[in-house]
Amino acid sequence: MPIKIENLVYIYQKGTPFEKSALKGFSLTVNDGETIGIMGATGSGKSTLLQLLNGLLQPAAGTITIDGLLLGGMKKASLAKLRQQVAMVFQYPEQQIFEEHVYDEVAFGPINMGLDAQAVEERVIKALIQVGLDPAVYRKRSTANLSGGEKRRLAIAGMLASEPRYLLLDEPSAGLDPEMRVLLFENMSELNRLEKMTIIMVSHHLSDLLALCSRIIVLDNGQLVLDVASSKMLDSSEQLAQLGVDLTPAQQVVQQLKQRGWGITRSPRNPEEAGRLIVEKLANKL
Repeated sequence: MPIKIENLVYIYQKGTPFEKSALKGFSLTVNDGETIGIMGATGSGKSTLLQLLNGLLQPAAGTITIDGLLLGGMKKASLAKLRQQVAMVFQYPEQQIFEEHVYDEVAFGPINMGLDAQAVEERVIKALIQVGLDPAVYRKRSTANLSGGEKRRLAIAGMLASEPRYLLLDEPSAGLDPEMRVLLFENMSELNRLEKMTIIMVSHHLSDLLALCSRIIVLDNGQLVLDVASSKMLDSSEQLAQLGVDLTPAQQVVQQLKQRGWGITRSPRNPEEAGRLIVEKLANKL
């Protein structure tokens, strides 16, 4: 079932001189298996939205329905169960790793779900494979001796071991080198393709969102101001510019060719796709 957000309002420090509205009448429907990217300036409400979806924050008004369940007013036990299905990976999640060995870190969630040893083993192996960490190589590794990219993937594996239906990612590529960023998004794309997992990701970098997400939404001052398919972003280039969102270099090249009458309608998600679009049009012109 989809996630339905209706007229959501969240206010920080309500009733104080420092009161600030983070979300103002925000509404959105997220369909099963979608990959949605969220952009917006600092303070636009992006991370607040993720925390509301995970039940870490409670709205001042409006509703969130996930799998037919209304989040507001849930009891502690029900909320804990919900978080097994709606997993949130915070920015720099590796800072929250607390077990000494890789296997124990990933096994923590399944053990606390009351699964038997065999089921825990299966979940750990599956989760490590999903993030590109070979279980035979990594399961006995010390978490302290992992690289930054390996720790990031381990933290995500710890979430995946609970087999959530929804994955919330807050700036997941922060601090990663380019190679690790590519690998991370390849793993997440494969996870969405094979498991049909719904993924909602916040990032300041459009190129990161395009590496994973088929739909981009932009927040401004707590409100949804743009909701567009990744493949149709060129059609919204003027509005994006007004919102301070720059197209990627690959998109800019294709946009310039489109303006010169090349008839390219699809917005590329990466330089490789831009190259294919250009080659196809060149072939048609010859």
